[in-house]
Amino acid sequence: MLADLEKLNLMGSGLHCGKLGLCLAYSVAGLKSGDLILKQKASELFYQIAEEIADLNDWTFSSGIIGFGWMTEYLAANSIIEMDTHSFLMDLDDQVYLNVLMKKNPNLGLEGGDVGMALYLYKRISNQQTHDLFFRMICNVECLCILIERICEKTESLIFEAGINRDNVVVLSQILLLFSKIEPTKIGNQTVVRAISAILKITEDAFVDKRLRQSESLNHLTAWRSILNVMPRCKSEMYREVEIELQDQIRNIHQDPRRIYTHLMSLDSENQYGWREAWLK
Repeated sequence: MLADLEKLNLMGSGLHCGKLGLCLAYSVAGLKSGDLILKQKASELFYQIAEEIADLNDWTFSSGIIGFGWMTEYLAANSIIEMDTHSFLMDLDDQVYLNVLMKKNPNLGLEGGDVGMALYLYKRISNQQTHDLFFRMICNVECLCILIERICEKTESLIFEAGINRDNVVVLSQILLLFSKIEPTKIGNQTVVRAISAILKITEDAFVDKRLRQSESLNHLTAWRSILNVMPRCKSEMYREVEIELQDQIRNIHQDPRRIYTHLMSLDSENQYGWREAWLK
């Protein structure tokens, strides 16, 4: 699988279909297998991308600078690279702070919206190095709290207007996974818990409609499985049946080789090191 990845005509430097995605694939596979060569490939590719990133004018998570910032923290936290991420990402932190205060992103999801920005900030706050400077920590927490409020408002509006359907199940699963990770930190706690409860309630109602679980989209099916893994009652017979059904569908889908996330999903049959764990770890 990794040999196939090396042959891809990667589109840009981003996480979704670019060099950062390949770097993530190398690092996840290296961490899973303990293969030092794979870890070295991830490190070399990251430093190559770092030399090119200054010319990138894209602030999204999937293909831009926000994804690069998250990737920097991910690799440092897993000892793939050795660097002072605080100094390296200080300018990015400042720009994120200004963007959050001065602009409102109309998009919500991970790829190019508030969820992606919040994920970067969560990763920065989670890194022990960030705690070394109190002011930096306060700024990042303040930004994350603002984004949490915006995400919650958009989530409640989305649920009120459309409920849960094929179009929004992916973004709702992203919010649920992100907020489930943030909740133990107690940052924006009441808002986070309110959003989690709203998503879980609407999701429980949707599980009875089998039409929502039928899809040829890997992202759509993965979103359903992600929700299952967070839901508190997922061990019941009905939820086990749904999860088996989704796993069968996922295995039958033709996997687009340009989608790095698709390859990460197939790294481990038990999904212990899939892209979903990677971007939340």
